[in-house]
Amino acid sequence: MADTIQEYWQTVKDIAEEIHEQYPDPDSDNGGRNERVHEDVDGSRWIIYYSANQVVLDATNNEPDAGDIIGLVAPDSTWLHMRTIAAFLAMEADICDVLRGLDDAAEEAELEAVVGEACPNCPGFVCEDGKCPNCGRPEMGGDSWEVLCIECQKGNQKSHVYKRG
Repeated sequence: MADTIQEYWQTVKDIAEEIHEQYPDPDSDNGGRNERVHEDVDGSRWIIYYSANQVVLDATNNEPDAGDIIGLVAPDSTWLHMRTIAAFLAMEADICDVLRGLDDAAEEAELEAVVGEACPNCPGFVCEDGKCPNCGRPEMGGDSWEVLCIECQKGNQKSHVYKRG
């Protein structure tokens, strides 16, 4: 049975979901997430078998540049070895892309979950559209919450962390 692009993308999605479940916060895993991506790709049939390497390269939008590959292989490397390295780099990038999508979806769901929470500074006011209508403070949830204030949302920055007293 020949490997298909659809099977490849299902593998990428499955690996990314497992890693996201193990490391849901990309900022606090001390490199564990990246190490897990590397290990899962390294042991994948898509990398081990030469015939599957081509499917990866046909499926990906992350095909590496020749310079990236040449920097990782010995001068006497064969084309098959170089293609394996290219597939490895592409699959790593594909999994990381899916992980970023999962991270973005989780972050958005968390932000949506706190809309309507009472403002800790202004009794009687409820946060709307990401901030308190009275004081303008961004919403919070739990003991602390990293939030995007309205201005930061426009600039796509994460710079405000508020803690409850």
